[in-house]
Amino acid sequence: MLVVLVLFTLFDFFPGIRKIYQYRQKMRLTSAARTQTSIGNERLKKTYQDKERAMSEGVDILKKEISAVQTKVSQEKNLPLISLEIEDLAGANNIEVLSIRPLEAEVQGKYELQRIEIRCKGDYKALAEFIRRLENNSAMMAIYEVTINKDPLIYPLLDVHLVPVYVFAYHDPDELLTTEIETIR
Repeated sequence: MLVVLVLFTLFDFFPGIRKIYQYRQKMRLTSAARTQTSIGNERLKKTYQDKERAMSEGVDILKKEISAVQTKVSQEKNLPLISLEIEDLAGANNIEVLSIRPLEAEVQGKYELQRIEIRCKGDYKALAEFIRRLENNSAMMAIYEVTINKDPLIYPLLDVHLVPVYVFAYHDPDELLTTEIETIR
């Protein structure tokens, strides 16, 4: 308390001391503000680097997924061969194929999505293994639809309706014709 009283007394008698004191206080505050700003900038920089690293890892994951999907895109549409592969997979899993028929293809940009309807019958375990192998097939993209019916006439077997999707590179017929004409010339 004595120090405060002495300071007020000195400030009253020597106005220059008050200005020096105020200047020192201002410098301390400025220094503290710079330190806080520096710490804040470091935190922001670290946060930015962390977010940048996470985004880079996310991009890498997406690139791997795109690469995996692109390996499943066939350049040539060969439905009879796909039907034979499906029948072979079914036979290896004791599944009786009742029918396989291609549904209408859907063009999406550079790709043609071909759904194939499969009707078959088999028991739960065999069907589960067949679907697993079908999903892991290198040519098939995804299973679009699965319907399982418990038919009393064939019980304990199940009547199953599957619609896997295959993806092909889309070739515009007009573009192919133009390419063939240019090749002939």
